[in-house]
Amino acid sequence: MFFLVALLPFLALASAAHNPPHLRHRRLAHSIQMREETPNGAKLARADAGHADALRVIKRTVVKRGQTCRPRQKAAQAVVAPSPSASSAVASSSAAAASPTIENQNYIAQHSSAAAPWHSPAAPPPAPPKPSPPAPPPQQGGGGGGGGVGQNWGTLQVNDGKCGWCNSNGDQPNGSQDWLNCGLNSGGWTPPHVTVDQLITKELDAHGVFAPCAQYFDLFRQYGGEFHIPPIMLASFAIQESTCNPGVTGGGGEAGMMQIAPPNCEAGNNCWDLHYNVRRGAQLFRQMLDANGGNVLASIGAYNGWRKGMTVDDATRARWTGNCRNQNNLDYLTQFLNAWVLGKDGHSVGSYWNLKDC
Repeated sequence: MFFLVALLPFLALASAAHNPPHLRHRRLAHSIQMREETPNGAKLARADAGHADALRVIKRTVVKRGQTCRPRQKAAQAVVAPSPSASSAVASSSAAAASPTIENQNYIAQHSSAAAPWHSPAAPPPAPPKPSPPAPPPQQGGGGGGGGVGQNWGTLQVNDGKCGWCNSNGDQPNGSQDWLNCGLNSGGWTPPHVTVDQLITKELDAHGVFAPCAQYFDLFRQYGGEFHIPPIMLASFAIQESTCNPGVTGGGGEAGMMQIAPPNCEAGNNCWDLHYNVRRGAQLFRQMLDANGGNVLASIGAYNGWRKGMTVDDATRARWTGNCRNQNNLDYLTQFLNAWVLGKDGHSVGSYWNLKDC
C-alpha cells in the first residue's frame, strides 16, 4: 500500500504530461461531442446552445492562462507610385497595418538591396527621311506672248507664245530647226525668245571639232569675259564663218576670223588684226543682244545678216543674181545651236543646204 501511495505523484505528473493545461478546451469539446453521439456512432444534430457553451468554456480557459491571441497581421497593400526601384512597392503599406514580422523584415531587406532600378526601353531610332522628288524645270516668260522657259534633262525647255513648244530632243537639244526658223516659210521669221543663259552648251575642247581654233582659245576667253559671252559661242562664230582662219576675206569683203563686214570695221583699225578682229566680233554680238532684248536667237541670226520678217525668198535672192555666196545660210541657226556650241561638226547639220552648190 505504501508503495502505491509513493507512486501517486509520479502518476499525476505522467497524467499532466499527456494532458497539458493549454489543451483543456479541446478535451472539453471532445467530451461534449462524445455525449452527443448515439450508441450506434451516428451524430445527432448539434444545438446552438451547446456550441455557445463550448465557446464560453474555451474563452474562459484562455483568459485563465493569462495570455491573449496574437492578432492576425493585415495584408500590406502596395502603393503604386512612380519609383525608381521595385523595393519601394514592397516597403509601402497602409498606415494602420501592424509592423512587419522578423521574417518579413528579413525578406524585405534581402530583396530591397538586390532590386535593380527600372529603366524604360530605349525608343527605336527614327526612320530616315525619304528623299524629296526632283523639282520641275523653272518656268519664265518668253516669246513676246508669254510661255514657259527652263532647262532640264540636257535639253532646252521653252514654250514660246507665238512659235509654241521648242520640240527639243537628244539630236536637237536647243530646239528643232522648224522652231528656230519659226515663220521663215510663212509670213516672215519670228525668232522665239531665248536668252544666252538658257542655252545648252559645252566647254571648249581643243581635241574635238575646235582643234583648228585651239591656239585662239585665250582670245575667246578674254573677250568673252569682257562682253559677258560664253567663249564657246565666239569660237562657234569663228569656225562657222572662217574655220578659224584669221587671214581669210569673204565674198562681200568680210575680214578675218570673225568675218567683220566692211561697214563694221572702225576707221583707223586693221580689221585683220587678230586681237581687234576677235574683240570687235564679241563687241558687235553684245550690241545685237542688247538691241534684241537679250534674245539670243535673233542676235545669232543677225550676225549672219538675218532680220525679223525675213522669208526664204529674201534669204536666197542673191543666188539668182550671180552672188551665190551672198545668200543667208538658212541652216545657220541649227548648225550653230545644235552642233557647234555642243562640240559637234555643224557642216553635217541642216535641211536647206542653200549654200551647198556655191
